[in-house]
Amino acid sequence: RLFHGCRRSRGSVPGPRCAFGYHLFTVVAHRPARRPDYADVAPALRERLRRARQDEAVAAWIRERTGKAAIVINESVLTGFDGRLAP
Repeated sequence: RLFHGCRRSRGSVPGPRCAFGYHLFTVVAHRPARRPDYADVAPALRERLRRARQDEAVAAWIRERTGKAAIVINESVLTGFDGRLAP
């Protein structure tokens, strides 16, 4: 879909245009789209779902902790802080 409308034959140099000018690339091969077998993508899908569940669990933990915490920001201490920690 990225190059939809830019179908060219092998060896041609299509040039889609954007706000920055033309983008040139050479078509070196054309392969028809195919749906991958589930067995080929299952490990990546499992990892993606595991990370999503983990991210949500961490976000929920942070929401719970910050909801119970009394957070005070001492602006005078932060003034002049350059991000480096003392050794």
